[in-house]
Amino acid sequence: MAPVDQALRVPDRVLVHLVGGHACILLANARELGDLDQILIMTSQLTELDVEQGATETATARVREVVEIAETLQHKEGLVRSCGLLGIIFTAKGNFERSAELIVKAQEIASEMGITLHPGLENAGARARAELGEDAWLAASSAARDADVLDLLRAAVDSLNFCY
Repeated sequence: MAPVDQALRVPDRVLVHLVGGHACILLANARELGDLDQILIMTSQLTELDVEQGATETATARVREVVEIAETLQHKEGLVRSCGLLGIIFTAKGNFERSAELIVKAQEIASEMGITLHPGLENAGARARAELGEDAWLAASSAARDADVLDLLRAAVDSLNFCY
């Protein structure tokens, strides 16, 4: 890398703070305007940043709001992204069965919609699968495929109250 390129390179942690700061400003503006779509988008982005930084408790608090708004708006992409983020959060908390259900459902619907989910979802799924074992993973996967996404999300958010 040339000396000028090295001088201009911004460390990743600084970029995360800049992006997070910008999202916080946009979120504050959206809240002031009462723009639920924008609140959903910005809160989702902040939740993703929290997940990437390993800030599970902050992500947990934010994802509750994302689910609530996505459900209110019937925002399918918001629901699917919430499902994936909750899958990552439950993996981090060691609740692998719930994680498996959420991850499988998120991947299934994302595939149907043609959208890409959080990059950490694949690793969370692999960890949950390894921790559960193949039979339990397949059972959770089967249950998830038969379940309604809103039912899975409601149960997940309700159970978050008992994960602390």
